[in-house]
Amino acid sequence: MPIRILSTQCHTRNSWKTASINFPEDLHRQTAYAITAQRIEADLILIGRITRRFCLFTCIGGQVTACPHFAAIGSGATIASSVLFQREHVFYRPVPDALYTIYEAKRLAEIAPGVGKLTSYIVLGPPEEGKTAISEQWVSREGERFLKKQFGRLGPRKLRLPPLTQDFF
Repeated sequence: MPIRILSTQCHTRNSWKTASINFPEDLHRQTAYAITAQRIEADLILIGRITRRFCLFTCIGGQVTACPHFAAIGSGATIASSVLFQREHVFYRPVPDALYTIYEAKRLAEIAPGVGKLTSYIVLGPPEEGKTAISEQWVSREGERFLKKQFGRLGPRKLRLPPLTQDFF
């Protein structure tokens, strides 16, 4: 059940129990059951903030999985994940490096059927001082032009190898 996976990844057994104090026990049990009974027909990337740390999850075929550093879903997930692994992407990477790596992974994944070119990039962060909502910064068109320029400089290139000579084999 997804709620159990979430609770074992980001909560201790006791903190999950204390979460139920906010609701009457029967309402908490009923709500938890209703959540776990949902059957989602879409692949999703979910982000949650547990205490002071963000947690990243995928929901694929109704299975929720914690993702320690990055998540990719859909027909281009294998390609995008390969790029992120190759670039050694980790959750504590500096934002400029992370944005470029994610841009590159998404661009390369566009060769997969069903992956479109239209993408929005949003950087999520902790709430601003005195607020409770997660902060968000959208990458501007100027930012996207910068990422595209970097991709032209740093991204993969077509192979142009010389012919193999007789002594190659």
